[in-house]
Amino acid sequence: MTEKKDIRGYVNPDAPGRTVSGQRAAMTGEVYTEDRHDRQIDALIRSVRKGSVVQVEELYCLAPGIGRIDRRRRLLAERIEAIKDRGGVIHEIATGMLSNKRLPAMMLRAYEMMATSGRARHKGREGRPDVWPKSGQEYEGYRNVWHSRLYQNDDERRTAIKKRFGKSPSNVWLRQQFGSPSRGKQLRDKE
Repeated sequence: MTEKKDIRGYVNPDAPGRTVSGQRAAMTGEVYTEDRHDRQIDALIRSVRKGSVVQVEELYCLAPGIGRIDRRRRLLAERIEAIKDRGGVIHEIATGMLSNKRLPAMMLRAYEMMATSGRARHKGREGRPDVWPKSGQEYEGYRNVWHSRLYQNDDERRTAIKKRFGKSPSNVWLRQQFGSPSRGKQLRDKE
């Protein structure tokens, strides 16, 4: 008769770039989902016995998702040590690595993920900023709406651009590209 493995999963809802359902998807065994007071990580560590496997989507999910990077790294290292001291092994689901064989590589990857997780965030968005056209039909369409006499102010112009093209650059970008909307009016009046 084969011995059943002691597997526990840890889900961190504050882990940058990870959803709770995405983290839970590949986990088997008992799953500990973190609460606001970090009680579940303590319960997980207390439940680890010799031979236990702790599953995480990515190693950096063991660290708190919020806070200064130095504190997050310190807590990650402390949590890993606590699991190791109790005889447990950490299994990173995304890469398939185990801490008893590849811990230094896992730690390097986790530190890199933690360092880059907050970059390019602006007003709650993640990823690269929008890239607006510098020439072509869409660019000319922006210019025509921007200098049109139909609109009274910048908000009306941006609303018209969004309605026509499905998205709208900022007022700053439009003014940098096309200048003041009234300047186009002055140029037309001189002709």
